[in-house]
Amino acid sequence: MTLCIPPRDFIQIGVDVFPTTLPPKPPKRRIPLKLLMVMRKYKFSWRINQLSKPMHKVKKFVPKPVTLIKAEKAKVLKISPESAYYADQMSRPPLRLTVCNKKLFGKQNGKKYRKIINKNIRKAWDSMYNYYKKKERDRRLRFKNIPKPIDPGRVKRSALRYKATPKIEALALPRQRREKVDDDDFDPFQISKNALKYKPTPRILELAKPKEYD
Repeated sequence: MTLCIPPRDFIQIGVDVFPTTLPPKPPKRRIPLKLLMVMRKYKFSWRINQLSKPMHKVKKFVPKPVTLIKAEKAKVLKISPESAYYADQMSRPPLRLTVCNKKLFGKQNGKKYRKIINKNIRKAWDSMYNYYKKKERDRRLRFKNIPKPIDPGRVKRSALRYKATPKIEALALPRQRREKVDDDDFDPFQISKNALKYKPTPRILELAKPKEYD
């Protein structure tokens, strides 16, 4: 037998499910035997219980819920014209004088590199490179104008005419020191002369005799 239901009709069915048995109760916490003995020995004290509580309670750290960040376009700030100019100047390599390049990189790159730089400076003698040549000339003149070092061996004429007193001549003489005695000449088995001259007493002679044992 079949049951035909029209397509426009609906049937609502409610199902209630009950467990056959209740869940078990949580087990009781057993107090250790040592703690029971302590609890029986000492009575409960309300004051000690209050003193044992912490003064400053620190709440447990609970992290904030993480939320998804919406994807947004980053805002590009406009740079001021002054900052753009300085950024462009800082990004460029430093300008050096041709003479400075010759001094810094001349030894590394060899004679050919130095000849090329000298040739370029000579060609542009009446142009802006004349300023660089003047810089090199000023540098050379600065080193040439340095005074000559003082000769420490030179003696003044007044010092040559000076007549030293006997006291100064005595002080000018080097200090006399005793000569060191070589340790190789020392003989550890040599008997001193004073020991050979010594005359022992009868008591010392008696003590010097060896003991006789049975």
